[in-house]
Amino acid sequence: GRESILEVMPPWQGGGEMIAQVSFSGTTYNQLPFKFEAGTPNISGVLGLSAAVDWLSLQDRTALDNHEQALFQHALECCATIPGFIRIGAPEKSVSLVSFQLDQHHQQDIGLQLDQMGIAVRTGHHCAMPLMQALGLNGTTRASFAFYNTMEEVERFATALDQIAREDQVQVAVAAVEEDDPAFSQSPYGTEISADDLLAKLGPMKDWNSRYRELMLLGKQLPKLADKFKSDDNRVQGCESQTWLAYKKDSNGIYHFLADSDARVIRGLIALVLAAFNHKSAEEINAFDINNYFDQLDLQRHLSPSRGNGLRAIVEKIRQIAADAN
Repeated sequence: GRESILEVMPPWQGGGEMIAQVSFSGTTYNQLPFKFEAGTPNISGVLGLSAAVDWLSLQDRTALDNHEQALFQHALECCATIPGFIRIGAPEKSVSLVSFQLDQHHQQDIGLQLDQMGIAVRTGHHCAMPLMQALGLNGTTRASFAFYNTMEEVERFATALDQIAREDQVQVAVAAVEEDDPAFSQSPYGTEISADDLLAKLGPMKDWNSRYRELMLLGKQLPKLADKFKSDDNRVQGCESQTWLAYKKDSNGIYHFLADSDARVIRGLIALVLAAFNHKSAEEINAFDINNYFDQLDLQRHLSPSRGNGLRAIVEKIRQIAADAN
């Protein structure tokens, strides 16, 4: 499709990641091509639901419900002592799921860390952005307990969450990012770190947990963008978390980037991207084989689709900046 026409066309189908912002006052669609990529309807889920209904019809539904409520109450008791744990919503009657936040922890980071411990949760705005806005939240983590779960699994979840909550908080240096700020042209790590340096460091690590910890250390050292740079113009669309990218082009045609995110895992991924593109010319940016770089780091196998799309969105914004400036 011609880009000028696609820009003014409304999406023909709604779904995940085809929106930038949703509210009762209006909806902003994502940039191209995400605006038209709502995804495939959950066909397999429909077939699975049919089989699940048949199976449930043969069970003692009262016994299943009692077990789920016991799991739910035990989860609330176990989580009550976790520092910074905030349950979102406390109705008198509830199904067996807990929506929550951890103070000073982004929900994406919680989800990824729990995933590394073999625990699956849902994170984000859960396709309920107006509700999140009404509650003043950027998203939540949601743990669900079903009849096939055990008390031991509930306790394992609470123990893992407690471990995450008690970890040292990531402190990031605040940088007054101005047009002539040397932070644009200097490495935040004291010495320049290249893509080759990171491949040499991360490549030999055979397990993702080791690479993840190293990425968090790199992200921890990224300077924080000043609030005035956290604008819609600098916002990276396509990222599940709030992510911003500021840049400066010097008189020699070299691009200097600074980026920030409210999620620790994204800050780590930003460090990877900046190692590849920062302090480079447009020609060097376009020539760099980013797909091979990500393949060598085995990123795509360990990132969720939404997080992988966010990483790609950062890359595409950098490349677009370089292309537009030419």
